[in-house]
Amino acid sequence: MKFALTFIAACALTIGCGGKGGGLANTSDDLDKAGAVAVLEGVLAKIESKSYSDLEAVMAAPKGREAELAGMLEKMAPSLIEKKEISAEGIKVMADKGKYGTLAEVLPDRVESWSKRFGVKGDDCRAFSHENAQAAFCKMDGVWKIIRLNNLGKLAP
Repeated sequence: MKFALTFIAACALTIGCGGKGGGLANTSDDLDKAGAVAVLEGVLAKIESKSYSDLEAVMAAPKGREAELAGMLEKMAPSLIEKKEISAEGIKVMADKGKYGTLAEVLPDRVESWSKRFGVKGDDCRAFSHENAQAAFCKMDGVWKIIRLNNLGKLAP
C-alpha cells in the first residue's frame, strides 16, 4: 500500500512517439516549458479518456518496481484526478505561474533522492514548482518521463 500511495504522489509519466502511449512521447534532446506542459496535457487526456493502457508507455515506476507498473496504472490512474494530482486548470496555473527549469534549479533538495529512486542523473531532469505542487520530468530510455506529479489539481481556483 505504501508503494501505491507513493506511486500516486511520484508517478512517472512520459510522452512517447508511436506504439503504446498513443503517439504522445517527447523524445527531444531537452524539454522546454511548452513541451513539459504538452506532456502533462497528454497524460490528463489519457486519464480522462480511460486510456490507461496507453499510460504504460508514458509512465515509469521507481527503479526495481518496473514489473509492477501495468497493474498499478489500472488501479491508480483513475484516482489521480480524484485526488487532485492533475487537472486542466492546475496545468494552466502551473504553466502561467510555476517556476520551470532543471531539477537542481527548481527542487534542489530532491535531486539526490529522486535520482537514486528512478535510476537517473539529476542533470537529465526538469521540473515545475508552484506553491505546494510539483511536476518533475527525466529523460529515460530516450523519452521524457514524469517522476513527480503532485497537487497540480489543487492549484485550480
